[in-house]
Amino acid sequence: MQEQIEKTWLKQVAEGNEPAFRALFDAYKDRFFAVARKMTGSVYIAEEMVQETFIVLWNKRALLKKVEQPDSYLFTIFYRCLYKHFKSEALLRKTRNELLPLVPANTDEAED
Repeated sequence: MQEQIEKTWLKQVAEGNEPAFRALFDAYKDRFFAVARKMTGSVYIAEEMVQETFIVLWNKRALLKKVEQPDSYLFTIFYRCLYKHFKSEALLRKTRNELLPLVPANTDEAED
């Protein structure tokens, strides 16, 4: 029953229906937030991941009419957002670790 309702919402979102988008958001936001918070340890990042997921959903709404499994589709978007976040964090750490040895030890001292 719930899957059929979510399919209907997806079709409505594909047509630009904002109340249907809000219904999907309300149905999934808490689950996405809980998973993201557990995986990242951050409320801020978890909120960002939920927002990013629904931004992607809205931007790709034209594809939603063909979705047969709403739950799987939405979680795929969500996990791709998380993956992108962790990939970005890993690249940032790698870059920081490579550049840190190049920073002079006395960077806070003014030159005469």
